Amino acid sequence: MVRRSLVPMLVFAAACSPNVIVELTGLPAEVTALRIDASLDGSPFPTIEKPRLDRFVLELPSGTNGALEVNVSGIGLNGCTISKGVARADAVRSAQYYATNLTVANQAIPPSYCRCGQSSFRFQKISNAATQLDPGQVYRGVWGTSAQAVTFFGTGGSLLQYGGANNWNFLAGVPGSNIFLDGHGDAAGNLWGADSSASLYHFDGKSWRSERTSAGANSVWAGAPNNVWTGGDKCQVQRFDGQVWKSIPTPATCIGPNRSISRVWGIGDTVWAFGDKNSSNGFVLICTTSGCSEQTLSTNVTLSSAWGDSLNNFWAVSSMGTIFKLNPTTQLWQSVQKPPSAGLLDVWGSGPEDVWAVGINGTILHFDGSAWAVHGQSGSFGNAIMESIWGYGCELFAGGASSTVLRYTTP
Repeated sequence: MVRRSLVPMLVFAAACSPNVIVELTGLPAEVTALRIDASLDGSPFPTIEKPRLDRFVLELPSGTNGALEVNVSGIGLNGCTISKGVARADAVRSAQYYATNLTVANQAIPPSYCRCGQSSFRFQKISNAATQLDPGQVYRGVWGTSAQAVTFFGTGGSLLQYGGANNWNFLAGVPGSNIFLDGHGDAAGNLWGADSSASLYHFDGKSWRSERTSAGANSVWAGAPNNVWTGGDKCQVQRFDGQVWKSIPTPATCIGPNRSISRVWGIGDTVWAFGDKNSSNGFVLICTTSGCSEQTLSTNVTLSSAWGDSLNNFWAVSSMGTIFKLNPTTQLWQSVQKPPSAGLLDVWGSGPEDVWAVGINGTILHFDGSAWAVHGQSGSFGNAIMESIWGYGCELFAGGASSTVLRYTTP
């Protein structure tokens, strides 16, 4: 079967059929451009990027006959994808005077696939009454549902919350908690804090309560209210199904008193646990509800954090300064080239062309899809140890020792 590029046509050609007429609904007002990905019987056509349209025509190759899928992404500020929609037609054919009509309903999504390194944004240190109430805070976790709803998880079970419009609020201690080592949440508004007292604390939108698990919790990842995972000391992994906590079997080679999981992160129904053995050798576990198995690191160093939005864009960082990326084909975590830097403690990204890593001495690194580079403001905030980073599109929030809080936004 002949294949050639799908060509958007803004008007009907007089001598030929338009083939496929695509109507878009639900595009957010902030969408300025479209990214169109189409495939025929599973074979993709080249991606098309065009200014915003509410209706366009796709001209198919002559002789086309098969199942067509059209994915439309709405692009907004800083190149971020802010909406997505898909439509399918099972029997599409190219013939004179014949057209297939498709309606693609777009839905707004959190900004992703951004190009933040090309923006005019700058890191700003937040210093106000809320951040200075306890100058000794260490914010080891940060998470939010939008750029106007962000929570930092600190020492003494304290929380720092941002509500937009420079509205910062410091909450001095969740009852019974000690030191939050990590924090995460879900779209339903649940917050989870992993506490150094081997407890997990859960905020259900109304109040905090302790979730006593049978294992310690150094890190927590929440994919949904009924899909919450923790990792702790002695290589212990647990999952909450919305009703009860269950231990997930881990390899015998991993279990031991000096095996500590520092971070858990999930993609869909699969979760990875990252940590160290004997405080010197790193390990990675890949886990499902039936159990965990070990993956291989190309360089044996301890791991401090990880983030990914797909198997092709999955990163881990080390307190030794090493950065790893998962090779989904070989299942090997391969160290990548990067500039010399101090130890790295957290990593986050909006997409494959926008990944950030922070760490010791105020280190800030950025990956633009091609190479890692030292950000121009790296080290600009004293010798602060930066321990956490999270973002919503190009709005980034980073936390660390000595109550250091950074926000990456417009000047």
